[in-house]
Amino acid sequence: MGITIPVSMIDKKDFVARLQSITSKALDIGKTVIDAKELVVRPLSPRDLGLTVDEWRFNVSAGENTIVSRLLDDKTLVVIYGIYNLTASPVVTEVMFGTQAKVVEDVFIEDMYLYEYKVTLLSEPVVYQPGSTVLIKAVAKGANTAEKLGFLGFVVEPSGRKIG
Repeated sequence: MGITIPVSMIDKKDFVARLQSITSKALDIGKTVIDAKELVVRPLSPRDLGLTVDEWRFNVSAGENTIVSRLLDDKTLVVIYGIYNLTASPVVTEVMFGTQAKVVEDVFIEDMYLYEYKVTLLSEPVVYQPGSTVLIKAVAKGANTAEKLGFLGFVVEPSGRKIG
């Protein structure tokens, strides 16, 4: 299982430096895998991962739930570096990131609910290459028809283009 870092435990200056580093690395990776003259880095939105509205909200039942299964095109790189939950009584305790072939990161997140800010950063961002399938599973201790589990991340793509 991976390690997460609660945002409440990070100094603001360190948080900004971490975001700048992740953004820079995402752009560097994008330059090697996306054929385009100019690339941009923008915030990840729910529609980028196949949700039909611009709100992070999932229906979950007790146990393991596939909440995202999205095939990326050959011009889109996705980097996920954090998780948050805005649900008043959250039921998701674990999140697994991977592809159809394997789990690449598995994090237990229930401890993030102990802090003032219900946000945690992955110790290492999860990178989904162009043409890969973003597969995210949530493990829940109960059912909820509106779990506001969200993901912090970036999309790297050619300038002037937005998927969704």
